[in-house]
Amino acid sequence: MLEDYDMDRAALDAMVDELERHMPRMLELRHSPPGFWPWFAGEAASIGGNASSKEDWLHVRDRLSAIVECVDTGEPKQ
Repeated sequence: MLEDYDMDRAALDAMVDELERHMPRMLELRHSPPGFWPWFAGEAASIGGNASSKEDWLHVRDRLSAIVECVDTGEPKQ
């Protein structure tokens, strides 16, 4: 059971890492549709939807929140 939990968490972390890798490009394109925040929200929802437990979902939420705190788009956060 613990191995499944670790693998699931590792997969979620890989998804968050991938989102973070795309952020510089998406920030450059923030004025083009769909814009940065709708893109980020969609990706975050997709990753969070893959969490198999509340603990995993909270872990994803915390990682995404930490990433968002470092973002300055000049746009209001939605």
